[in-house]
Amino acid sequence: YAEAAELLGGLVKQRREDGKAWLGLGYARFRIGDAPGAVNALETAAKALPRDVDVWYYLGSARGAAGDRAGAVAAWRTVLQLAPSRADVAANVGRLLVELGRAAEAVEPLATAAKALPKNLDVQHDYAVALLETGKPAEAAAVLKGYVAARPDDYAAAEARADALGKAGDHKASANAFEWLAKKQPSVSRHALNASVAWRNAAHRKNEKWWIARAAALAPDDAKIVGQLGRMHFEDGEWDAAVDCYARAATLDPADTSAAANAATARKNRELVAMKATRLHLGIVVVKDKSVAAQAAADLKRAFCSKAAPGLF
Repeated sequence: YAEAAELLGGLVKQRREDGKAWLGLGYARFRIGDAPGAVNALETAAKALPRDVDVWYYLGSARGAAGDRAGAVAAWRTVLQLAPSRADVAANVGRLLVELGRAAEAVEPLATAAKALPKNLDVQHDYAVALLETGKPAEAAAVLKGYVAARPDDYAAAEARADALGKAGDHKASANAFEWLAKKQPSVSRHALNASVAWRNAAHRKNEKWWIARAAALAPDDAKIVGQLGRMHFEDGEWDAAVDCYARAATLDPADTSAAANAATARKNRELVAMKATRLHLGIVVVKDKSVAAQAAADLKRAFCSKAAPGLF
């Protein structure tokens, strides 16, 4: 290609209006890695051959190689005007638009490419990204389902799908997806935390608590996670565990004054329950009437299980 570039360089000096010669020179320069030189030659070729698909295709490639992604998009869009069936070019346009932060423009070409190239996983992935970035989580989750099935080791995509399911309102499916991730990457506390949040959104408290406890076990130095576990113990009236979690959270993050305040509230509630239990116990001891004693015992049980205590900050 270097020899061809040299020969064609001499030729275009003699035949400046020869679009094919400029195209050949641009292609040769592109193949030897001279992207700027290729761009110059191909832009000249485009003026002479404005409806030549190859000119615009290679111009897009050369501009992209030279770092001009917006220019590449413009050239490839011309290709699509001349040859609408070029799904590969539509995929290139969509990918670059996503990279340029123009996801709204990327959806249409990527949808076209994804439909024409259903087995091209990279295209499917780019299409899902564009859908996510344009606020279409349900559609993105549907696309990612097939992608993750084909590439189960792409955990970033699996996580994006789990998140998309939650944003689409399918919280149970989101929780199941995060659980799958947590089992595949058991040392990643983020997956356990996200599973807990998803189960909370699905109104499944038992699973929510199990996964937040798992997250806290994986990340014992994460004040927010430990604090979240403290919240659940607090809401369940498990004062010893609540005090422990909130005290640890306050130590881990001294700037979080709410953790210290919640620890103090949990201690107070624990003391109140203990005092109430003591009084009821004394009442049972001195009461001789069996029916009254039975009522006192019932009150004692309620006292230990009561959630009617000062609330969280």
